[in-house]
Amino acid sequence: MSSRTVAEVYRETAVPEEAFDALINRSLQPRPATMLYDKMGTLGLAPGSLVLDAGCRDAKHTCELVARFGYRAVGVDLVEPNVVNAQRVIAERGMVGRVTAVQGDIQDLPLPSGVFTAVWCRDVLVHPPKLHQTLAEFARVLQPGGRLLIYVTLATDKLEPLEAQWLFETLVITPQNMSHAYLEAGLHQAGFVIDQIDQVDSEWREHWEEDGTCLTSQQLLRLARLRRNRDALIAQVGELDYLVELADCHWGVYQMLGKLCPTVYVATKCV
Repeated sequence: MSSRTVAEVYRETAVPEEAFDALINRSLQPRPATMLYDKMGTLGLAPGSLVLDAGCRDAKHTCELVARFGYRAVGVDLVEPNVVNAQRVIAERGMVGRVTAVQGDIQDLPLPSGVFTAVWCRDVLVHPPKLHQTLAEFARVLQPGGRLLIYVTLATDKLEPLEAQWLFETLVITPQNMSHAYLEAGLHQAGFVIDQIDQVDSEWREHWEEDGTCLTSQQLLRLARLRRNRDALIAQVGELDYLVELADCHWGVYQMLGKLCPTVYVATKCV
């Protein structure tokens, strides 16, 4: 039981209400999602460097890296429709010959050893059942001294066990991959030195609210509608699509609540 009284909870705030609101409503100057490209640009890669996008999806990020920094890139994705979409995006952006997309498993990359200058891996590493093997594959295809940039969302102690179980099962997430300690152990085991750990936390989410995108606000509203209109929606779209959308909306709100913490790792392959 709390030692506080009801009177204490409903007392006047220590500062005037207007000042209290002003303190809370003041922006913390969150960084936008584009900071990930900026961070890649600080790795010291020369134009023409060959970069692997591990888990490239539709290759939009792959193409953006090439456009910004003059790299060459290979994108690998497990899902065949993603590769088809990636090839379309590459053609639309006029990057055929500079960007290639192939189907493959990042746990067993269909690529030769020691040919890449850097690996970019965004929002993928929660899934592989063999995370440490995946990190070893990154090391294998990198040149000595090659760089690795990972963006991954990890669990915090605020994520309740039942929340975690439902979320991980629905989104096919490997539970141990959500641990900072497990990821970092895998990096060391694969022969990487961790140069930087940047806890992005809710910054991107805050920025989207402040710039008018309001992604998390929209997800919160969608959650209410998904909950109240469950049976009708499942009848129209099917249970799988319903559950995945429900989990995806929770994913965004949980980031804002601090139950999930997006984190960037920068590492170097030991020579």
